[in-house]
Amino acid sequence: MKLQIFPFVLLGLLCAAPLAGAQPDSAAPEDAAVTASDSVEVVAPLPQVPSVRAMVDMRFACEWLADSYEIPARVPQEMFLSGYSYSDAIIALALMHKGASLNELLELRRQMRWLEVAERVEIDPMTLPIPVRNLLQLGVTFYKPKLLHYLPDVYSGLKRDLTINAFPPTVPTQTQVIRFKLDDDEIKRIRRALDDPFGCPEEILTDTAGKGALVVGDWVLAGVLAHHRPLTMDSILAARGGQQLSWSEICLAFGMRPDVLTRGPLTGVYPLLTGYTKGTVLCARKRKKFPVEMPLRYEHFRLTVDEKVAIRPLMLRAYKATPSEDLMLSKTNWLLAEQAIALQIARMSQLDLAQIMQYRSQGLTWEQIPARLQLDLTGEDAFILAMEHYSR
Repeated sequence: MKLQIFPFVLLGLLCAAPLAGAQPDSAAPEDAAVTASDSVEVVAPLPQVPSVRAMVDMRFACEWLADSYEIPARVPQEMFLSGYSYSDAIIALALMHKGASLNELLELRRQMRWLEVAERVEIDPMTLPIPVRNLLQLGVTFYKPKLLHYLPDVYSGLKRDLTINAFPPTVPTQTQVIRFKLDDDEIKRIRRALDDPFGCPEEILTDTAGKGALVVGDWVLAGVLAHHRPLTMDSILAARGGQQLSWSEICLAFGMRPDVLTRGPLTGVYPLLTGYTKGTVLCARKRKKFPVEMPLRYEHFRLTVDEKVAIRPLMLRAYKATPSEDLMLSKTNWLLAEQAIALQIARMSQLDLAQIMQYRSQGLTWEQIPARLQLDLTGEDAFILAMEHYSR
């Protein structure tokens, strides 16, 4: 009887032996994303399926953030396109509003939690708005963002300081055409850059524009300096001719501080002529190209409750919504972007929000309401995209 049982006992021991000495299996990618340390790039815990709505929502939200803090829309645009989350952007801009350097905040964020970042920049978290304060408990994002450096460094109200003067439509004059020997193509390039210095293609600013090795960007810089000093563009361009003097030396020669080239609106032009390091974002320049789709996490519908609570006041502040308008919108079943569309139409048409809501209740789509009111939508690219998407 003992001999009959022994083989079964031996078989059980042999089967159990590998289990006793086996090492635990490596974590699945999903588990690794949760347990990995902050300093390691990890797999995203959410799917990165591309979405058109995510791109539309992201661009529209950038307008709210920009208007709330009076900064260029390119600042939040580059943050989201580099992988930062909505909570990251909301917290970073709130700390920036308290006086911190946005460049320093983004650099610290790559290795620290937001509470540690706030401590490092010596800002008391209790001074932040309650909705923003509730986001500080988040750890380092699972989506490893790229390191950004803004030029100039961002602060509340920066948008006002990046405005550039308008140039006379007669520039270049016939005298300048003869003096600097401009051909028809060079005149067209100069005129295009002067009409939209921050929106024209960057390569145009480095194209040739007259004798003396002048480029198109030189004409823009000369026009701005001549506007703020009793100088003529001709005298400034003549000093620049041959590029024997740098723009810093020209500023000193004409009694101006050289930092006007790197702290004001000229930061959208000057670095393109001298070169700048990779990863630098020129805040003054407009971004013209956007991806057609973005990861799903940028859809407003997928935000966490705390993120929705934090971003909605910024949207309301961007449109200077009144408490009564806030109450009216909160009673609807509209998505966050639709509420923003209604507010923007009301502001552009100077009508009451109730009138816009009535148009909507009558069956008009978001696209049809501005058409009925004959609104001018020039320059409202993000708004137009949102209307088109949410009218489907």
